[in-house]
Amino acid sequence: MPTDCPNCDLQLDDGSEECPRCRIVLARWQDRKSQPRILPPEPDHALLSKDNPAGRTVLIWTTIAIAAVGSYRIVSKLASDGGRVTDESSVAVQQTVDETTENPAADSIDLSRLEPILSEIRSQTGAHGVGVSVNDLRHHFEKGAQLLHPAVSRSRGAQVGLPHPETQGFTEEEQQLARSGGMKANKCLRDGRWAYLDHLPATDGTSQCWHRQSGQRRHDTGAMVIHYGNSRIDRWERWVWQPSNGRWAPYSEHDEQRILEHMIDTDYGYEAIDRDRERSREDLDRALANTSLREPYRSQHIKQAILSGYRTRIEREGASWRLEQ
Repeated sequence: MPTDCPNCDLQLDDGSEECPRCRIVLARWQDRKSQPRILPPEPDHALLSKDNPAGRTVLIWTTIAIAAVGSYRIVSKLASDGGRVTDESSVAVQQTVDETTENPAADSIDLSRLEPILSEIRSQTGAHGVGVSVNDLRHHFEKGAQLLHPAVSRSRGAQVGLPHPETQGFTEEEQQLARSGGMKANKCLRDGRWAYLDHLPATDGTSQCWHRQSGQRRHDTGAMVIHYGNSRIDRWERWVWQPSNGRWAPYSEHDEQRILEHMIDTDYGYEAIDRDRERSREDLDRALANTSLREPYRSQHIKQAILSGYRTRIEREGASWRLEQ
């Protein structure tokens, strides 16, 4: 008679040796289930008692070992964050890709321009006895201010008619280093000499900077799909210095402004704002109708429902602030 798979509950024909869905072998499953379960031995509580001299010794050495491991991790973390010394002429260091310079520092963001939106939000949340602060809006503001990540600006650059930044392939030596994981993220011409760097430098003595791209070739179109890390295809992409922003980027400040204006108009238009408002009204109705919610969960649901109606407007303010910098 038919039986059920013990793993996925699929009905099996009589005499089946393997499940066609999850591919388990029934005989092996039964053998494993029939094996006795081996439990770890009970600890000797008398030995570990603090009243036992031997137990005190075990506890002392255990404490010392835990403290030593913790100290090692702290020292290692400090060394990796701030105590690392980098030899710019060497390329025998594992690649680390750092593009944090593409986004504004969190402490430099001006949230004061959100006051009009915050007043509107408070007029709604106050009616339900829910408080809200400008910090509740920070996440979406920062998201809008960080629109121009290099990967985003490349794809949007094509939409406004900008050519792709200049690229060049790896030399044979660079390919070997990339395969071994020893190639760094940037190659810059400094004082007439090429240097491989983990981080993009300032312009002092630097006339060119090329940023590493890695990817794989698509089988259907032959296009290169870009991602960061070790892969089958590597190339350099030439970046330009932006004097006003004080950083290297795939596009000039003028071209970057064109990209950002396009993104604000397309991503943060009135249609997106209207969709936010409609979803917000639906979420708020559900939160108010849910009588099973108790505090503080009820207030949290109401707050998030109201805030969701302003997501696009807040992100648009962040992108506009970035455009003005």
